[in-house]
Amino acid sequence: NECQAQLQHIHELECPVLEDIDMIAKKSGTERDLLCLLLRIICTKSCENNRPKPSISNTVVTTYKDLLNMVHVTHLLEDLWKVSVAKGAKMLLDNLPKSIATMNVEELVEIAGRVNENSYSMDSWTDPPKLAAVCMFPLTGLINHSCDPNSTWCNAGDGIVAVKATRFIPNGEEITLSYIDVNQSRDKRQSELLKTKHFECCCNRCAQPLSESIDRKVDGVCCTKCGVDGILNITEDKTWICSLCNTSVSNDIIQNLKSKSEANLAQAEKLFSNRQYKESLAFLADILSSNNATSVFLHPSHYIVTKALGHASDCSVKTGDILQSYEQLKQAIAQLSPVVNLNSPLMATCYYDLGNIIDVCLKHKSWSDETTINAKQGEMNLAFKKCLEIRTVCFVPAHPLVAQVEKRI
Repeated sequence: NECQAQLQHIHELECPVLEDIDMIAKKSGTERDLLCLLLRIICTKSCENNRPKPSISNTVVTTYKDLLNMVHVTHLLEDLWKVSVAKGAKMLLDNLPKSIATMNVEELVEIAGRVNENSYSMDSWTDPPKLAAVCMFPLTGLINHSCDPNSTWCNAGDGIVAVKATRFIPNGEEITLSYIDVNQSRDKRQSELLKTKHFECCCNRCAQPLSESIDRKVDGVCCTKCGVDGILNITEDKTWICSLCNTSVSNDIIQNLKSKSEANLAQAEKLFSNRQYKESLAFLADILSSNNATSVFLHPSHYIVTKALGHASDCSVKTGDILQSYEQLKQAIAQLSPVVNLNSPLMATCYYDLGNIIDVCLKHKSWSDETTINAKQGEMNLAFKKCLEIRTVCFVPAHPLVAQVEKRI
């Protein structure tokens, strides 16, 4: 096809080595995808002057020099990992002609470190998208992370990544992306970034006092007496105090609630993957019910609760309770809205799923009276339009996810 034809000159160089890539991965202990990307970088560098022009005008074409300018912390990575990558790199170089293998092992290990720090997982250009590739975009890699980003990125086709603003960016404000799922507690975000990207986030969201941040809700615990407005604040001595009635709760009770809810969610996800949908729902119901709370419960916008609602909606569809799935999706959108940027792929998916489940309910005649049916048809159309508005912001016009929802309007 067209994509293969554009890269045929590179593929001819890498093809003989790709035939042995599984053997190289096994012998060296290096990840197969990493080896494939290193091989692609080697071969692309060797014929950099013959690269075809991009199909999208005004596209910035990056070079091998740009790749070398990317940040890396190879020296902080485990020695065992570096030894394995060095073995794999040597085997790649030994299997290539000297005219192509112009780098040495040390250079390739440092490039692997850059891949480890800066690579992107790219979805396919299909409906629905599926994970298709691991990519390096040196220019996009210059964009810093924020837990409250003002931009997002997407596959623009033809090996191009597009960065789209998701809100107005004033003159002088830094363009930022999120490197991870930011709908998590502050502690979990910091831990993941430190482990995978080797830095501690100091964005505005992370720097704000918890009492002023949306993290107050994302990881919030509420007082049973005061309801959702009675969010507990932690004191210096690790005691939690209700913001309304000043009731104090021990740190052990709070941590036990969070740990139990997290364990229930993990078990529910495991059961869902094993197609045990009713059993999965039982664990999710325990998270979503605050009736059994003795003194505290998770805030409705808590990341564990909103994830549980999404999983519960999927389980309800699998068990045939489509009306329940519809209600759970509406609830998920309502509870995500205060803590998640509207112009985000997550919210777009929620609105698409809402429109889709209403369509399913209408086809199964879940509602009987004409007034309700007309109202639900209007709600369905509104959900798809909302999804299209968001996806138009987050994706390029030709993206399959834009086309997917356009067909439903």
